[in-house]
Parts: sequence; C-alpha cells; structure tokens
Amino acid sequence: MLWRPIPGMEGMMGAQPQRRQMAKESIYLDHNATAPLRPEARAALYAALDLTGNPSSVHAHGRKLRDLIETGRSQVARLAGAETRQVVFTGSATEALTQAVVGGARTFSAGAVAISAGEHAAVAKAAEATGLPIWTIPLSADGRIDLDQLRAALQRADEENITLLVAVHWVNNETGVVQPIGPISVLVGPTRHTLVIDAVQALGKLDLDFAASAADMMAISGHKIGAPAGIGALLVKGHADTVRLIPGGGQEQGRRGGTESAALISAFGAAAAAERMNMEIASALTRRVEDGLRALTPDVVIFGESTDRVGNVVNFAVPGIKN
Repeated sequence: MLWRPIPGMEGMMGAQPQRRQMAKESIYLDHNATAPLRPEARAALYAALDLTGNPSSVHAHGRKLRDLIETGRSQVARLAGAETRQVVFTGSATEALTQAVVGGARTFSAGAVAISAGEHAAVAKAAEATGLPIWTIPLSADGRIDLDQLRAALQRADEENITLLVAVHWVNNETGVVQPIGPISVLVGPTRHTLVIDAVQALGKLDLDFAASAADMMAISGHKIGAPAGIGALLVKGHADTVRLIPGGGQEQGRRGGTESAALISAFGAAAAAERMNMEIASALTRRVEDGLRALTPDVVIFGESTDRVGNVVNFAVPGIKN
C-alpha cells in the first residue's frame, strides 16, 4: 500500500491519503488440497449442464444423461484399475470413506477398527463414528505404517475372536510418503478381516489396480485430479456389495441413493482420462524443484526423502525460516 497526498491538498492537515494496491503474481501449488479445474473437465461439465433430464428415466433425455454417467464410470475405473461395476459414485471421498468404514463395520460385524497414527480426519472421524474400539497403529521414523504393529493387531483380533476393520491411507497428503500397501495387503488380504484404503492422494499419481488388490473397498476423489469438488467414488468388491449408508431410490446399483449428477460424474471421468497422461511429467518436475532447492541452500530438509513418495509432493523446511 502506497500513501500519496491528493494533488492540491498536500499542505492541508487531515487530508486522507490515496491507496494504491500493488498486484502480486502468485503461483498455486496446493494441488493436494484441490487441483485446478482441468479444461477437459470444464468442457465435460458444461456440456452435461446443457442437458435436462433424470438419468434414471427411460426416455431419451434420461438415457443421454445415463450414457454420460456410464462413460465417466468407465474412465474413472480405468484410472483406478477397477471394473466399471465396482465404481460407486458419492458426493465426496469423505462420504465414500464414511460409507466404507461405518457401513463396513456394520456389514462385517467388526469388533474394532485399526487405523494408522497418520490418518486423514476423514478416516479418523469415520472410525470414531462406528462407536467401536480404535486400535492405532504407530508410524516408523520415515512416516510409514509399522508392519510389525499391524501384524500384532491382527493376531490380537484373532485371539479375541473379533473381525478387525483396517483403514489406512495409501499416500500422505502432506509429505507424499507412500505407505507399504503391498505388505499390508499380504497381512490383511488372506484373513477374515476387512481392508479399506484411502487412495485419494494416490489416484493419478501411482498405478492403481483395485480389481487385483486385496482391498475390500477404496475411496477416491475428483477434485484432487482436476474435477470439480462435490464428486468422489467408493470402489467396492463384490462381497462388500451390501455396504451402504444411503438407501434412497436404488441408484448406483442400490449402493448409494440419490439422483446422480451426470455433470459432475462426466467431469470426473474427463479429468481421470487426462490424468493418465501426466504422471511421468509430475515426477520430472518434482526432481527439478528438489534440485533447485538444494542449489539454493544445502541446509534444506526434504521430508520423506529417503522413502517412497509420490511424484507431485515436495515437503521441505529450511532451518531458521518459519513456515
């Protein structure tokens, strides 16, 4: 803000100064919170908004919207490595995780919920909402789930003869650290226990293969990959078909009631199709950023540097400089 006297009134006491705001150029980097709307998603959104009808209607107007939904479902399924019938659209990933954790705990008669110490609030609050005991699995120094402690929790559940619902994130939203989902799946998959994965930060950044994984359910989000906010999905294996929180009118194969938003689903699908082409580009740019930081100061600390991380996150600190 610059203070300047009004011309002709420089000598007058009490004259109010003029204000001039200086424009600042900013670069948006907080894609893990929400990614900018992709042009492909915007185009799909607007095209769908021009159509009128209910996708559950059998007339031509409804069938057009149903076609958009099923195209979007196929595009999202390809990015997540899922079968199209395994994709259940929701209003957000938080809703999907709540349906998976709360609904899953009811459906499979869980006796306790196991989560890691680094879970997003969407998982932690859903675990609390079950009303069941919560077993917290600690993290190692590099931010990864302690597999020995998880193994001990599974053994404890077997000894107590209860079903354990295990809910863990794949990628940390702040550090980008990738959890050992392979070993976790080996531990939980062959058992009678239930595995729910929060894959919100993994979608489009890692090669996902839900259909071949040991996960019973997996949650993903649209606005993390350039779709609008307000659309997510729960990926569900066949044996978990009965998991639901919103019965409604039988939409989404009876697994999530409420009229679907063809516009949001179409935009989610378009963003998913575009995201498949950008994974390698993000990793290369991240390496350039880290090299540039090291060139600026050798004291920079890059969190999670020694472990697996997704290619779009650089979480760093410089001694003596506050966030």
